[in-house]
Amino acid sequence: MNTIVKKFSAYILAIALVLGLFSITGVEADAETYMIQVVTLEPCSLWSQPNTSAPNKVKVLPAGYLVKVYPNYVLSTKDDGKIYYRTSKGNYILTRCVQTVPKTRLTDGFVVNSSNMATYQALRQQQEQLDFQEMVAPYISNPAAQEAALEKKYGVNVVIPSAYMKTPTSYAMYVSYMTEALSMISPEWVSMVAQVSKQQTGKKLTISIKEYEGIHLGGTQAEGVYNPSSNSISLASIDSFTLSHEIGHAFYYYCKAKTPNFSAKWTSYNNGISYVGNNYYNVNFTYAMEACFFSDYSMKDANEDFAETCAYMFYGYTEELVNGTAASKPYLAKKVEYIRKLSNQYAGKRII
Repeated sequence: MNTIVKKFSAYILAIALVLGLFSITGVEADAETYMIQVVTLEPCSLWSQPNTSAPNKVKVLPAGYLVKVYPNYVLSTKDDGKIYYRTSKGNYILTRCVQTVPKTRLTDGFVVNSSNMATYQALRQQQEQLDFQEMVAPYISNPAAQEAALEKKYGVNVVIPSAYMKTPTSYAMYVSYMTEALSMISPEWVSMVAQVSKQQTGKKLTISIKEYEGIHLGGTQAEGVYNPSSNSISLASIDSFTLSHEIGHAFYYYCKAKTPNFSAKWTSYNNGISYVGNNYYNVNFTYAMEACFFSDYSMKDANEDFAETCAYMFYGYTEELVNGTAASKPYLAKKVEYIRKLSNQYAGKRII
């Protein structure tokens, strides 16, 4: 669901829950709810690693078999161009073997007109209630335990506004938001950055949500801020792209401190184009610039350029992104490849 729509709907429903308009009962379920369901199109192997070497084969699934997988793709560790989904059980399945099973909704096939608008709105509201219940159900019985498990999985601290920890429902809502946001970013990369940034600063990477406090940087409102001295990320809202961007800042500071000639090498991929500072919003984003930068904001400085490149790489990372970049934007492709190299180097293994 779109982040803004999801949050708007959830806020409305949270108010409804507080007012007692409907209730949610505790449900025992897998906390990793933000997955998609796929069906095998043919007999398809499960692999213990994203690698089709014989020792990694776990078993063969028949055609028509339903599997829950994480939505972000995983690249083959053999450099053979194969792409995998990671399953809920931690195995891997080739994306070409499966197709997504769409979820049915109450409004599917509904043709809206002036005479049935009220019916449509009622169905839509009911569907939002069902979506909300599905979202928070795995967390409602013990949100604190789910938050602790999330922190342990990624090696981070998560700070949720105290106002949202007063009821299990609102607490569960925020834990589910953060779980979803992190699940949409490469988990191995997040864990690696959390580990190396802690090594550098002596402090665990902390992610704080400050929706009602606001985040200000240089006198202006910001979507997110990374503080290298405290190794902390502050978010104005829970958004996967912004979160991956701020994690990118944490990785930038580590790479800058630990990688020889890092700054010179990074800027060499700009093809002679200079950063423009706070004037980035006035830049006429030309084809030559597109060949080196993912966005106009990337042109502010090297720190923002690196973080923005990380955000585009690791938020729902796909092989198509890298291949498409390499085909038409060779300098940008070099930046992508450099971050891949550094990520694998500091992880001590191939993670992307």
